[in-house]
Amino acid sequence: MRAFSSLLLLAILPTSLAVKSQDFKTCSQAGFCRRGRALSARAQESQSWRSPYSVDPSSIAVSPEQASFVAAVKSSLYPDVKFSLDVRVHDDGVVRVRMDEVDGLRKRYDEAASWALIAEPTISPDVKWAVGKKELRATYGPKKDIEVVVSYDPLTVTLYRGGKPQVVLNGRGLLHMEHFRTKAASEEKAPVEAPAEDSQVVMQVNNRAWFEGEEEDGFWEEKFGSWTDSKPKGPESLFIDITFPKHGHVYGIPQHATNLDLPTTTGDDAHFSDPYRLFNADVFEYNADSPMSLYGSIPFMHAHSTESTVAIFNAVASESWIDIGHSSATSTETHWMSESGILDVFIMPGPTPTDVFAQYSRLTGAPALPAHWALAYHQCRWNYISSDDVREVQKRFDEEDMPVDVFWLDIEYAEEHKYFIWDKKTFPDPVDMSHDVEAIGRKMVVIIDPHLKRTEDYPVYKEAKDLDVLVKTPGGENNYEGWCWSGSSAWIDFFNPSSWDWWTSLFKTEPGETWSWTESTVDTYIWNDMNEPSIFNGPEISMPRDNIHHGGWEHRDVHNINGMLLHNLTAQAVMMRTDPPRRPFVLTRSFYAGSQRFGAMWTGDNLGTWEHMTAGVKMVLANNVGGFSFAGSSRPADVGGFFGNPEPEMLVRWYGVGIFSPFFRAHAHIDTKRREPYLLDEPYKSILRSFLRLRYSLLPVWYTAFRETSVTGLPVLRPHWVMFPKDEGGFSLDDQYFLGSSGLLVKPITQKGVTETSVYLPEDQVYYDYFTYEAYRGAPKGKSVTVPAALDKVPFLIRGGSIVPTRERPRRSSVLMKHDPFTLRVALDTKGTAKGELYLDDGETFSHHDGKFIWREFVVGKQSKGLLIRSTDLAAQKPGEAVNGVALPTYNGANEFANDMATVRVERVVVFGLSAKPKSVQGGGKELHWEYTPGVASNTKKQGTASVLVIKDPGVGVSSDWEIVVQTLYARFHDDRRCVFTFELPQTNGQWMSATSVEQARVPMVAVAPALHSRPSLTVAMQEPLNSTTPSQHLQDREGRGGPVHGAEEAPEDVASDKGPPVPEKDFKTDRLARSRTHSKQHSAKHARSAPGSQDGGRADNVRAWLMLVGREDEDGWFVLERVTDQGGRGRRCSVESTTATLVAEPTGNDGADAAGSSAPSSNADVGPGRQYDPSWRHAWYVSAPGWPKFKDADHSKPSLLGRAKKAARTLSFGHKA
Repeated sequence: MRAFSSLLLLAILPTSLAVKSQDFKTCSQAGFCRRGRALSARAQESQSWRSPYSVDPSSIAVSPEQASFVAAVKSSLYPDVKFSLDVRVHDDGVVRVRMDEVDGLRKRYDEAASWALIAEPTISPDVKWAVGKKELRATYGPKKDIEVVVSYDPLTVTLYRGGKPQVVLNGRGLLHMEHFRTKAASEEKAPVEAPAEDSQVVMQVNNRAWFEGEEEDGFWEEKFGSWTDSKPKGPESLFIDITFPKHGHVYGIPQHATNLDLPTTTGDDAHFSDPYRLFNADVFEYNADSPMSLYGSIPFMHAHSTESTVAIFNAVASESWIDIGHSSATSTETHWMSESGILDVFIMPGPTPTDVFAQYSRLTGAPALPAHWALAYHQCRWNYISSDDVREVQKRFDEEDMPVDVFWLDIEYAEEHKYFIWDKKTFPDPVDMSHDVEAIGRKMVVIIDPHLKRTEDYPVYKEAKDLDVLVKTPGGENNYEGWCWSGSSAWIDFFNPSSWDWWTSLFKTEPGETWSWTESTVDTYIWNDMNEPSIFNGPEISMPRDNIHHGGWEHRDVHNINGMLLHNLTAQAVMMRTDPPRRPFVLTRSFYAGSQRFGAMWTGDNLGTWEHMTAGVKMVLANNVGGFSFAGSSRPADVGGFFGNPEPEMLVRWYGVGIFSPFFRAHAHIDTKRREPYLLDEPYKSILRSFLRLRYSLLPVWYTAFRETSVTGLPVLRPHWVMFPKDEGGFSLDDQYFLGSSGLLVKPITQKGVTETSVYLPEDQVYYDYFTYEAYRGAPKGKSVTVPAALDKVPFLIRGGSIVPTRERPRRSSVLMKHDPFTLRVALDTKGTAKGELYLDDGETFSHHDGKFIWREFVVGKQSKGLLIRSTDLAAQKPGEAVNGVALPTYNGANEFANDMATVRVERVVVFGLSAKPKSVQGGGKELHWEYTPGVASNTKKQGTASVLVIKDPGVGVSSDWEIVVQTLYARFHDDRRCVFTFELPQTNGQWMSATSVEQARVPMVAVAPALHSRPSLTVAMQEPLNSTTPSQHLQDREGRGGPVHGAEEAPEDVASDKGPPVPEKDFKTDRLARSRTHSKQHSAKHARSAPGSQDGGRADNVRAWLMLVGREDEDGWFVLERVTDQGGRGRRCSVESTTATLVAEPTGNDGADAAGSSAPSSNADVGPGRQYDPSWRHAWYVSAPGWPKFKDADHSKPSLLGRAKKAARTLSFGHKA
């Protein structure tokens, strides 16, 4: 019998390695979609189109206590048909618009929202509706800038912000709710008298044709292939146009294999010819770029612009099609066409992406916080063929030092595909096998599909039949029979409440009064597949739409919700089998809005091609934007692609995608070669090992990100438009993304033969390569940088300003990492600051709801002694925001879990981008062990390898408050009225001067040289002219450019230019300097290349030594001292210990002559309040510090030589910042 069933299934299953498009409808093959598009076409062609729907003003009833009203709606097409309108403003500003048929022949399906929402939303008690002659208005918001306007005739609903329309319902007049009717009445046409000249003839004219068309297209019956849809209720479709007049980009409505920024389906340059379809379907080997429906449907759409973000959730459960067009680059028009249901639209006003995600999660719920182990690596195959096969796979992972947490079993574990029933020929000891896997904290996942083999010896089917909880055929009398993996099968009707307790009882591992899965363990979790539902011999490989569910609803009414109910109930069953309950893990293929509350999803059966790898990244991003973060693409969730045998390069790249997917599973088709990661040859095997270890080291980041999404609804994977909503350059990016709020930016490689790639940086910020510490610089308006992308690396950057907690010790499973120490990667931003978070709990139970968790914030900031790295208790600061669904009034830092983690320490702190080598690093009152590698500072514009400070074993715990002080020397500018200190050259067009300008100006005693284009950075060079030898070489950096060499370090960008800093003249009273203003450009260029000491390359014999102080000015006006050098170019570092050293410049007498260099202006340079440039000013420079010489300009008559002053009267005091 089993062999016979297999032969039948082989005859039914697809055989080609490409989607069979003929198995699935296009819009032109769906009657209601044809009608909807025809309606839109008629409206577009008409010059006087007007919606037939209007509000009856006399029927308006405004609630006296809530922001809601109801009113009657009438249609000029059918005056006798009644409709109702219900508009509400929720307490968070979301607007809900409901429209339904009243007193019709039948009831329209109106329960979609009840399955999707976590609770009935609270209506605002404060917002009031103002009733006018032509419209109703409600104004609200903190700034009173949000307004909802409901116009009567025609009926439109418009959301405004700041007087600008954001969302418009029925603005194009496409609203149409096809009312219930009888077939006989539908065939009658109202007689209309002909014009007067033909008055003797009475004609039958369809006076609704201008709106509905001449023909009744697919009203009462519809054929597709060999199937006939009887449509006993007749037409009941719903059409609504939703326009976003100020938003040119739309996202969401998963699941489709296409770009994140949804391409158009209408207009002259439409990307697709069909609308986007939402109809959960088992699309075998789907196209990599298509609006075809796939396994899940979330009718949630964001609209975005640089000004704001808004969104809509259209709570409809039936098949839907969505057209998208742009009448301009800054607007979007959408047309929603659904087969049945009521109008139930939620308008989310934003105005930011963060606000929209919060508003949506308050409606449908935030993603559940998963078990910690569920974020680790999952190994699956259709199929591991026996208990011994599972044991062998686990053994090989351990032998190859590859971490793994979960082993999966596909359908072949079950006898004749009777789920829950083990095939004892191949799995004789399922409980022992599971315990072997669980010995080091690993888990099993076993598949349970919703179809039940129709045989009396199968207890699950027999009980379902006896309880009468199976889906019925049309008419509702007989149980439906279809074909799937089990052969002849029945389907449980989870809309029937009688199925709920029964289904959850099946998963109990202890014997009870009824049959349950006792040959299982509490560490065995569940995979729900085929729950669209997939039916091999059904229309579009699914269930006939006229099948009947509980309550008399046709399958067409509830199709897209069907799979979510199985997911929901299975999650409850897994959770309830232990006391106290554990967090469930249930993977689903089919999903709807709200499914994010129950577990994870993956995006189905794709091909092992580069195109599908690329599409998978976009699809996971779309699911995250759609509110379902725990997603794995098809298939980095199924790494390597479900079908086909990828070459090693492709498989490695697929793992590179998978390690950066929230759900990370490797899976393959039964006909593919075995491709567990340990089977690859070198170097590929080692690369995959390193990828797996990277994933495990980042588990703290993933878990912390999931805590945030479980509370705020913000996606775990964040596209650029979510992170940087004002940066239009990133609105269409869908090949790179951020991991939560961690600051980690990843760009998976999904093309063959790539060795480098372009990464877009959306801001004027530094980003560091995660592996090499290379610093990349963005720009205010966005910038693309080229990064290496060798096969063994995924382009992976840390945003400046981030602190990333990781665990670096390789383990066999994540459970074994529980007490491992942490490493903190501190990526300084351009201001020298950073912050990050870490969330920990037991990773398995719901004890975090009782306050048993750790939630820390790590912060780096400046203080009097340098940089302060500290850990603070976020949970104590924000107890009400720590856990989803639980507003903790207080937090006890000494809770049970925190006490258990008291010995877990921070073993390393790695700081990128310090300006200079620290003087000391202290923690707990003692000097810590640290190492410093010089490199590029975070606050410069220079690219290169960043400086790295490694603090080893600082002796701090992960659950406690602590501080580490990195001491550096600072100085601060103090305003007084004595002198000019900073300058700007007029010929640089407002940009701060460079060292080149300083050299050309020939300043003898001081050089103030801010970096090009960068106000905060500056270099102060001081020379001491004494009778001794001079440096023999002009100071050069390692690249031969300007700037000193400081030991083995490369000069900071502040002094990097084509020329070095100036040195004193041999004789300040000679005419050499005075003549510099008349030197030709050629002579100046020659001089710029000559050795210091004279303009013609001669020696400055009376110069013995000089000091150079290199640093920058921070945002508080402090000068951060980075380097001090002396003795010419020999690079010996000076010791700077004093807190009182000062540098003072002040004006003296009026004996200065025409000695300014050619760069100096002649007059009217602004040097302070009420003062003008005076060429007679003379400078005296004083430096006082222990061990420093005191000296001043040998020539008191020399005036200031550089352009106009930016600040006057400043004293530079060195020392520790107070």
